[in-house]
Formats: sequence, C-alpha cells, structure tokens
Amino acid sequence: MTDYAMPTQGGNDGTWGTDLRNWGGNHASLSTGFLHNILQNSADTDTTIDLGNTTSDKIILTAGGEVMITCTEDGSQDKVIIGDQGDIDFIADCGAANALVVQGSSGKVGVGNADPDAYLDGRDDLVIGNLTGQHGLTIASNSASSGIIAFADETSGAAEYVGQIQYDHASDYMSLWASSTEAVFIKSTGVGIGVTPLSMFHLGFGTEELELQDAGSAGATQQDWIQVEVGGNTGYIHVYAAV
Repeated sequence: MTDYAMPTQGGNDGTWGTDLRNWGGNHASLSTGFLHNILQNSADTDTTIDLGNTTSDKIILTAGGEVMITCTEDGSQDKVIIGDQGDIDFIADCGAANALVVQGSSGKVGVGNADPDAYLDGRDDLVIGNLTGQHGLTIASNSASSGIIAFADETSGAAEYVGQIQYDHASDYMSLWASSTEAVFIKSTGVGIGVTPLSMFHLGFGTEELELQDAGSAGATQQDWIQVEVGGNTGYIHVYAAV
C-alpha cells in the first residue's frame, strides 16, 4: 500500500489532520474529518460528494447546488433518492435513447419517450413508446392466474378495483368490471353481459336471460334461434335459412 500524504482539514478549527490513502491508483479512502467528509473541487464549491457529514450512513451527490442523488442505508428501508424536490429529470438510456424518463417538473414517466408531459393531460402519467414504429405493453401471468388492470378511487376494499380489465388464463376469457362487479365476459365462443356466455351472445339479468344460438346448420332446417328465459320459463324465436 502506498500512502500519498496531502493536507486535509481535520475539524472546524482549521487544523490539518489525516492523509488521503491510495491503493494501486484505483481506490481512495478518506478518514473521518477529511474536509468534514465532503469532497469538492475548490473552484466549484457547490458541486460536492457528502460522505455522511450531517447524517451517518448516507451519501449525497450535489451538482450546482442541486441535490442530485441521496443514498441512505437504513435498518428498515434502504433508499436511493433521485433529486430533492427540485426540477430534475431522471433519464436512463441503457443503450436505447430515453429508455426510461422521469420528468422532474411533472412526475410523468416515459418508456422510450423523452417528453411524456406532451401528451393529453390526465392520460400521460405513463407514456409507452413514441411516434416512430410500433410499440406495446404486455402483462405476463401464470397459466393458472390472471392479468389485471385495475381502476381505484380508494385504497381499501372493493374501491381498490371499482373498475377492472381482466384476462383469466385458467378459463381463457376476458372480462370488464364496473362498480367492482364482473359485468362483461368475452370468450372465443361468445360474449356475455351479466353472465358467462353459453352461446355466441348471452344477456343475463338475474332470472331473465336472452341468448342468440347458432345451430350450426346452413340448410333449410332450423339454423339459429333467439332464446328467452324469464323466471325459469324458456321461449324461442327460430330462424330458418329457407321455408
């Protein structure tokens, strides 16, 4: 280990204390009290790295007087905070331009989009893609589970999913929810409103139901019919291809 001695301030009284140690030219270690645990360029005093000067287990990166990154080790929850309530944009290019953008001025998030705040207000908290090429969103779920987009107006109870779009992979159907109730069912074989479809179109209102049935025949015999059920009683309107 080679020590490169340099004067470092050890306290508020202006005394000089410990040295800067260097291992192989790649790493540096600063003892407690080195410039009050703050690294800075003497010609740029508002750009610093604070190694826990005011609070232990914390690193604060400041540029131009603006806190950019704060890293805190906490026994209950470690944190990395980008910005400090200032107007700072977080941009991760990661090999693709604007792969992830968080706008400090609006809190809007763009995935592959540099300016999500430019889109229609109330629909731009998250913007995926841009005006070049094709873009999309995929929700991947287990074959025995569901993929869900929920709409909430409270943080507890049924209000957490007062509206919902759901795909049930176990039963292979999509449903739309309203007032926290599954209301519309879409299967490859039909559509049901208020009921799981037993035909290509099925309306269900408690004890009253209406179905459109396909008999699968294109000949002159009975082809399709409308089935109406009221209070357990069933009636039919038959449709024939020819008489």
